[in-house]
Amino acid sequence: MEITKKKIAFSRLNEGVMKFPESHLWNRGGVFSSSHFKEWYDWSGVLKCESTQEQIGVHFRVNQVVKDGKIVFPYQVALINLATGEVFEESDETFKIDTHFDALNGRIEFKYEEPKIWNVGFSEKENQWKVQFLKRNSSIYVDLGMKTPMVPGFKTLTPEGLVTMGMPNGQFFNPFNAHGMAYYYFAPVVNVNGLIRIGEQSYDVDGQLWFDHVWGNFDSPHFFNEKLVHGVLQLDHNAYVSFNMWKDPEGNVVNELNQIVYSGEKGFPNYDKGVNAFKFDESKSVLEVGDNKYEFKDFVEMNNTSIPTMKKKIGSVDLGGKRIGKVYIEIHD
Repeated sequence: MEITKKKIAFSRLNEGVMKFPESHLWNRGGVFSSSHFKEWYDWSGVLKCESTQEQIGVHFRVNQVVKDGKIVFPYQVALINLATGEVFEESDETFKIDTHFDALNGRIEFKYEEPKIWNVGFSEKENQWKVQFLKRNSSIYVDLGMKTPMVPGFKTLTPEGLVTMGMPNGQFFNPFNAHGMAYYYFAPVVNVNGLIRIGEQSYDVDGQLWFDHVWGNFDSPHFFNEKLVHGVLQLDHNAYVSFNMWKDPEGNVVNELNQIVYSGEKGFPNYDKGVNAFKFDESKSVLEVGDNKYEFKDFVEMNNTSIPTMKKKIGSVDLGGKRIGKVYIEIHD
């Protein structure tokens, strides 16, 4: 019997779910041509001014959404003086982003145009982001370098890199076109230093933020009739915990949808999901993961009024009566 040899075109799925630095790029086209497509880059946390010792809460988000059939790029920036409670915000949208990708050197840069507002770049060699907010006539100016340490580096919330966005309501989830699903990865620790200016006051800041990048076809009432509680713990020695807890429209926790990832031995992630993955008591601010009971204390609100459906707060983490890190909680209504 003669066997005929044929060339086979292999699927690009052999690349894996995430591929860096390409996964840092904006996504559009193919299954992401849906009117439900949504994407964001988000940096959140608290930085400290070396000269004044003031703490500045920061929240930067740049988005890609479909609005009236057109792609638009909304953005939000919020700076909060934690001592005084003063909040300084900017939010708007533009229709064009100029993106450059140097595959040879692993460099990415995208700029908001018309007018120049943001300049965001990533260097694979340095494993560092450069984030600048440059809007003309704004009271806010930001120029920060953000380096992601190799450990813990970038992580995903699930082994698959995909998360479902909302309650399992039948036909609204479709893995063939990513409908009702999102690609999600994050950096639990981002070391930051640079300059923030608010009005006439300049702050030379450093500290740690956390970062996430999310994209998928979930910008629909079908997926956000529910509530999402999302938490990130930045712990000593670059340890971390990140979890999602969903509630039904009546506010009841749906433990079957719980998802969590936390650092294990040698920095490798431990993934779990479902009823026994963890228990989070919002009223007592206690997170139980296995034998560990993390107590959250001293919360400070960090809300951005340009995103009224999301509440954000930061607090400290105690384990066995010892202070071991910080916690960030987002509540999406």
